[in-house]
Amino acid sequence: MMEILVYIIAATFTAIGILLLFVRVLSKNHNYYRVILKKSLPEWKRCPIKAGSTPFTREEFVTTTINNIPGIFFISDERGKIIRWNRKYQNHFAPLSETISGSFLFEIIVGECRELAKTACAAVLREKRTVEFEALFIGEGGSKTPFYCTVSPYSLHGETYLVGTGIDISQRKQAEEEQLQSEERLRLAAEATELGSWYLDLVTGSFRWSDRCYAIFGLQPGTPMTYDFFLSCLHPDDRERTHKAVMDALDPVDTREYDIEYRAIWPDDGSVHWVSAKGRGYFEEMNGKLVATRMNGTTLDITTRVLAVEALRQSEQKYRSLFVVEPDALILIDKETLSIMDANESALLLYGYTREEFLSLDLSAIASDPEEIRKMFLSMDCDLEYVAQRYHKKKNGQVFPVEMSRCAFELYERNVIYFAIRDITERKRMEMELEQAHKDLEDRVRQRTAELTAVNLRLQQEIIEHKQTEEELQKYQQKLLNLSAELSLAEEKERRRIASELHDDIGQTLAMGRIKTESLILSPQPADMSQSLIEIRDLIANSIQKVRFLTSQLSPPLLYEVGFSAALRWLADKFQKESGIRIEILGDTMRKELSEEIGVTLFQVVRELIVNITKHAQAKNAQITVSHQEGKIWISVKDDGKGFDVTRIGNKDEFGLFNIRQKMKHLGGEIIIESTPGQGTFVSLVTPFRCRDEKTSQHRSAGQHIAKLLQR
Repeated sequence: MMEILVYIIAATFTAIGILLLFVRVLSKNHNYYRVILKKSLPEWKRCPIKAGSTPFTREEFVTTTINNIPGIFFISDERGKIIRWNRKYQNHFAPLSETISGSFLFEIIVGECRELAKTACAAVLREKRTVEFEALFIGEGGSKTPFYCTVSPYSLHGETYLVGTGIDISQRKQAEEEQLQSEERLRLAAEATELGSWYLDLVTGSFRWSDRCYAIFGLQPGTPMTYDFFLSCLHPDDRERTHKAVMDALDPVDTREYDIEYRAIWPDDGSVHWVSAKGRGYFEEMNGKLVATRMNGTTLDITTRVLAVEALRQSEQKYRSLFVVEPDALILIDKETLSIMDANESALLLYGYTREEFLSLDLSAIASDPEEIRKMFLSMDCDLEYVAQRYHKKKNGQVFPVEMSRCAFELYERNVIYFAIRDITERKRMEMELEQAHKDLEDRVRQRTAELTAVNLRLQQEIIEHKQTEEELQKYQQKLLNLSAELSLAEEKERRRIASELHDDIGQTLAMGRIKTESLILSPQPADMSQSLIEIRDLIANSIQKVRFLTSQLSPPLLYEVGFSAALRWLADKFQKESGIRIEILGDTMRKELSEEIGVTLFQVVRELIVNITKHAQAKNAQITVSHQEGKIWISVKDDGKGFDVTRIGNKDEFGLFNIRQKMKHLGGEIIIESTPGQGTFVSLVTPFRCRDEKTSQHRSAGQHIAKLLQR
């Protein structure tokens, strides 16, 4: 494109130079202008040129001069009316001169360019200066041709004329369009391949980059670019060699292709990116020497490729390290020839060869059955495979068992097989020993199993017998428990009977004796007799009190005659008076009395708990709560004594608590004990509620009177 522009400028300057030469020649004699400007005047005459002897007339000279101008030539008045023109003007716009004469310049200019031409010509007339412009002219047949026009003013006899030339720039426009299309195709190709393009003008110093090139260097498109700024974007270690590569590409003597890889540092985050750059320099001859005038090329971001190559290098290094230190024998085999390509030290030690000897062999030299090896390779249809036990041979001819795994892949354009081989001689020996030990163990196991089976049969028989014994013991235990309950009830009945006899017989007799004695005391008696009667009365009263005490100890009459609640309050009052411990009774009074069995058992249990409190708890307060809900009776006994460790319940020291538990179990109830040393004890009694029948209630009512008599 630059070459075309230079050509166009040179052609334009040539035309202007010819025009100026023409004007300079004509300026020596105004008659020549008159001839040109007044061609249609009838007094036009031929005359020789005064500049020297020449065969041309003035008209011929003028016509020849303007016809040799490289382009169209015209002279018009201020309105643009054509006065004079050359042959190229006539050939392009009208074959007949009559058509041109009197026509106007602006009529043959395309509408959209007409105003531009008028504005330019007006500037020529107004400012008296030369103006250049481009415009589309309408030619013969309506064709449109672009011209680059130069228009200058010329004054003659007080009138100003327009002297203009025009160069056909159709080829330049076509070249520019082709250049734009070429650049667009190049841009699309660069975008498709992620290539960045650049252009360095060594004459003007301009450095142009494509948007992709800016992106490769981490810069915003349009960032002002110079060669020095470009070098500053590179890694410091790469700047010198990159500059040298550019200088080598611009050396006209020893020109080299610009082909280099360097690192670019992005200004935003400081990240490093690898770039591949290619280009070439262009030269022009100046003063007989070739001089570099420009340089262009492409860039490509190869960071991913470089990182992949580095990862591959590290992978190969790791592979080589593992290959060397692996304790198993590792061998690389050419799949086509079965020749050994490489082996580690473990393989050399295993087979007994030197490296040179081993690498000169093929796989058949170490296999005990080479034909089997070839069949194995032919049947290999997968990349990774485990090979069952095989037999190999060493350099000394010793055959030994091995196990292998193999992997097929391509290495340096060769199909290879990677073998990992392990000597299993020691393992096979251990397997044989293990197999023999396993057989011996199986024999011992069978023998021991037979013994254990016999023992197991005996144990099963013993278990059956034990279960039978246990069941019998449980039956006996239940019988004992029932017997214990019955004995307890029998004991309580016997106590009640004895208490009743004491009350009914001895108590009644003593009461009658007391009454008789008091009657005698009240009757007149000698003084000594009265004193004896008083002593007898006191002895009888003391006996009555002892009978009452024995009766209450054996079986409290209140329990049977008044009820459980009254007996419980009597018990609390009695122990409170005897021990000094404050005992409080809480809860609702039961509307129905408990059955005799439950009432007697609960009374005995509560009495035993209160006895334990007075003997062991060292308490100051106790609380007994009675409630009846959901078909059960709940009794809780709480004290603020020293407490004890509940985990010791069941030992011989706590036999009383064990006895209480057994009694509650017989009733179908349970006892819950909560205690902590130093924080008192809380005992809950829970048992099913069963009430006393009506007949028993009538007996109780009948006996209430006697109980009151005993309490007097």
